[in-house]
Amino acid sequence: MVNLFHFISNKKHFLFVAFLFLFSCKEEQKVKVKTGSISDFKRVRNTSSYVIVNTKSLYRKCTSIGKIKPLNEFFLPFQDFGIIKSIHVTNSSFVKKGTLLASLDDIDNTLDVEEKKAFLESKLDLLNTEVIKYGLYEQPSFDSTIYEKLKVRTGVNLAELNLKMSLSRLQKKKIIAPCDGYISDITTHEGEFTTMNNKFCTVSDLSKLYVDTKLPAYEYKNVQEGQKAEVRVLSDDEIYNAKVIQVDKRVDEQGLIDVRLIITDSNTSLLSNIDVKINIFIQLTEAIVVPAEALSKRNNRDVIFTYVNGKAKWTDVVKGPTNGEEVAINTGLNEGDTVLISNVNSLFEGENVIIE
Repeated sequence: MVNLFHFISNKKHFLFVAFLFLFSCKEEQKVKVKTGSISDFKRVRNTSSYVIVNTKSLYRKCTSIGKIKPLNEFFLPFQDFGIIKSIHVTNSSFVKKGTLLASLDDIDNTLDVEEKKAFLESKLDLLNTEVIKYGLYEQPSFDSTIYEKLKVRTGVNLAELNLKMSLSRLQKKKIIAPCDGYISDITTHEGEFTTMNNKFCTVSDLSKLYVDTKLPAYEYKNVQEGQKAEVRVLSDDEIYNAKVIQVDKRVDEQGLIDVRLIITDSNTSLLSNIDVKINIFIQLTEAIVVPAEALSKRNNRDVIFTYVNGKAKWTDVVKGPTNGEEVAINTGLNEGDTVLISNVNSLFEGENVIIE
């Protein structure tokens, strides 16, 4: 009894006895083990997305920034001085070519035109009298030089010239839209006095837009007129098609060249002076092209997996230029091959693959 007490009094022995007591009191539990054949543990088949490859041009993007400008934009001034009699448009108005935009007080010029018209009529009557006097109307054909001399002698030519000059002065009192476009920059009001060449407004034709940008001089041989491009609006990420129309042959002090592009999309929501990102597409090569993620490295070799009869086929390739997103394949692939482009690092030769 003493020995048992001494055994239990030892801390480690006490815990061991307590554990045996509790375990013996716990109801026996049954453990079920699921059994099966080796086939139950087969490798789960891979799934992969794919592309069918063909020969095409591989481009890289030459990127810059710029501002959208209208190809046709006019800053319209008054061509005479006087009081602004009427303004027929407001900022943001859309006008058609030939629309009267504004006019100055023209009462004096209008009276002068009427006077010149009356004077010309009197000279034409005198010319008609002289023509009858010389019997020119009775001749089937007559020497035109005689008629011209009569016009000079009767003062018709001078009267016509005076009327043209008077009409020209009257026209300077008006501002006419030179093209279809939107009005902006109106800062004057009716009743104000204005001087000659004082700007009235701007008319912007937004149907034809361009963007100027600058590129490093080393891109000069790569960027040529006619190359396709795109412009991306920084504020809303919209993309529009464009092409290069001018490449300046001069290099500025910063080592840059000026390049102009025109927007080729006919219907756009682009605004003048909006900031855009420009991508000019420079051709690298013509070859079979695959997405960059289709390539993987196996034993320091460039490998692509193609899809043949439901299985992954290991294909050694020789790659060419890349633009970071796509890669040219010089040898190893044929047009029409189905190339796997996802989960390629986990594939192996002959493995069953589900394409999606």
